Amino acid sequence: MKNLVDREIQTTGELHTIRISKPSRYKTDWQPSLGHNLRATRERLGLQQLDVAAHLKITSASVSNWEKDANFPDIATLCKLCKLYDISSDELLGVTTTTYRSLSMTERQLIEQYRKLDPHGLQMVSSVMKMEMDRLQADVQRKARKIVQLRDYFVPASAGIGEYLPEGDNYQWLEVYETPETASADMVVHVSGDSMRPTLKDGDRLLIQQTESLAIGELGVFMVNGDSFVKELGKGCLVSHNRKYRDIRFSDCDDIRCVGRVLGLLDESDIAVV
Repeated sequence: MKNLVDREIQTTGELHTIRISKPSRYKTDWQPSLGHNLRATRERLGLQQLDVAAHLKITSASVSNWEKDANFPDIATLCKLCKLYDISSDELLGVTTTTYRSLSMTERQLIEQYRKLDPHGLQMVSSVMKMEMDRLQADVQRKARKIVQLRDYFVPASAGIGEYLPEGDNYQWLEVYETPETASADMVVHVSGDSMRPTLKDGDRLLIQQTESLAIGELGVFMVNGDSFVKELGKGCLVSHNRKYRDIRFSDCDDIRCVGRVLGLLDESDIAVV
């Protein structure tokens, strides 16, 4: 157990009472006293008792007695010590929270450095801190998202021959985060060329829902005589959005098959990072 000593100090005409821990002969549940904190803080700052005495215009013996808990500084002197040590009175008196006592030396040094920053430095630190917290929060949300697998085909649409069939070996499995679009998709098809600009551009990755029929005006992936195309389904033709290209018109001898419906673009951020 520890003994508590009530110390009455007269300052500016008012009577103040400070309750200060006095070391007990039994060391159970020991907590640092004011003297211990004064000494530890001074040594951490690399100061000698003579340095403190010179700053306060007192004797070094007085400083020594404080640190031995032989006697205690008055309120005015305690405030000067807090200013000299750049520390709060709560910390010196041991009235600190469990959270602060659990901080490492590196964490305490960072707090001390933060308190010395000018307004520009505080703004810079706050900006970096917010950016890092946003990154961590996004990372947590990303790891919590459900992942689905889609067939990612090597042969792009509008680029020649290619069969978009599940049993083929011309694709790889791509893991993506689940969204309403990816949950409804069956495959990913890459766009080659500019025949669908400005709607689609070269290199876009399309989320495709496998189906054998589309409504007029819908975008889809089609096989025409063994060649793959991404087009808009028109009346008796496949429509190119880039007017530099002719529409592909159907004839009775053409082998035309719908592979699937274009649900949208696969965003880079939707690709799962394992």
